[in-house]
This record gives sequence, structure tokens and C-alpha cells, in this order.
Amino acid sequence: MQALTDPTESPPITGPLPSSGRPSVLLINPPITHAQRTGPLGPIIKNLYFNSPPLGIAYIAGLLESKGMRVRLMDAAVEGFSPEETVEKIISWQPDILGLTSTSNFFCNAIELGEAVKNAA
Repeated sequence: MQALTDPTESPPITGPLPSSGRPSVLLINPPITHAQRTGPLGPIIKNLYFNSPPLGIAYIAGLLESKGMRVRLMDAAVEGFSPEETVEKIISWQPDILGLTSTSNFFCNAIELGEAVKNAA
């Protein structure tokens, strides 16, 4: 499993996953807008959200890998990716399956990202 949250652990990932006959899965924690980062919930987001890795998709990734799938994780919120950058990376990686997670506060971000990827594909 390749995570993008710590650049010191592995080099940046570019291009599609190499084909090996196994399905490729990209699991994403969607990006957060500038307004969300700096709005009334900004301090909560900064002190709570960015200190809590997306464990749900990490657990799912572990299970999928144990079943032979190729998995990548992207925490676009922590990476500071814009929605446009996130869509570009998804399209360039060409996953067979895309999974999005969200919390209640950022559910709209996940919906918008899913729609943007669908429209770009």
C-alpha cells in the first residue's frame, strides 16, 4: 500500500499503477476548501482533523491488499491538494476502483469530488 501522507517514507507517485492483472484501488480522503480551513471550524479542523489519519480507508486498504488488490491511499486534505489537483491525480493514476471517505462536515466535498471525477473521465 502506498500512502501519500508522508513524503519522507516514499517518493511521490506519478502515472498509473503498473498493470499486474490485479485490480487497482485508489482510496481518497477528499480535499478541504480554503474557506473550510479558515472558517469558523478552522481551529477544530486544524487541531483535530489533521491529527487523525483516515483510519477507515487504511483498514479497508489492508483488507484489500490481503485479498491481492493493488491499493493506494491519498489524503488530499492533509496534502493540501485542491479539488482540481485531486481530480488530475486520480485521472493520471487510472485506478480500476475509486473509494471516497468523508466525515459529516465534509460530505459535500466527497460528493463534489466524485462528480468531478465522473465528469472528467
